[in-house]
Amino acid sequence: MSESWATLTSKAESAARSGRYDEAKDCYKQALADAEASGEVQNAYNTRCNLAGLLRLLDDYVQAEQLLREATQLRYDHPHQLAREPVSPLSDLERILAKQGRLPELEQLYRTDAEKMLAEYGRDSFECKMSLMSLAKMYGTHFKNMERCKLLFKEVLAWSSTAEPITRNMIYMNYETVLRAAGLAAEADAVRQELAALRQAQT
Repeated sequence: MSESWATLTSKAESAARSGRYDEAKDCYKQALADAEASGEVQNAYNTRCNLAGLLRLLDDYVQAEQLLREATQLRYDHPHQLAREPVSPLSDLERILAKQGRLPELEQLYRTDAEKMLAEYGRDSFECKMSLMSLAKMYGTHFKNMERCKLLFKEVLAWSSTAEPITRNMIYMNYETVLRAAGLAAEADAVRQELAALRQAQT
């Protein structure tokens, strides 16, 4: 009897932590085959992301990118199952594209994601706003285009007033981080103070 997806995934993670990378890759590949055979979309998605993450760390960017693009397509084909998954292929794709200087592709990646989330969920949805925040962070971090970054964050921050506290805090902290990285300490301090005031108002 073949091992289950959960068992194979656990073995892959354990092997990776111990530096047994060939064993980890083999277990992930078996887990992916199991997920594909059983039609478990979420497992297939997560395994692609996890294997790609390992391959990226091992500098196998070609294979990693292929897996991440496949996972991204699954995100769009099955948004209601995958759009809120904590593991996202976009983060590792960003790292690869940025490292290789492929910034136009990186911009298109996040613009496409925002368009997909907008079409599927609407402008005021959690999914759309999180995608817009990623787009804003990309402009601030990789393009140093703080005008676009701030404009997008302004929209997401306005929406966050209706979001639950954990999401709102995360948005503000992301914005502060981008501002500080850009050398805009005074603006970053103002964002931190605004968040503190919002927290105080709810106590």
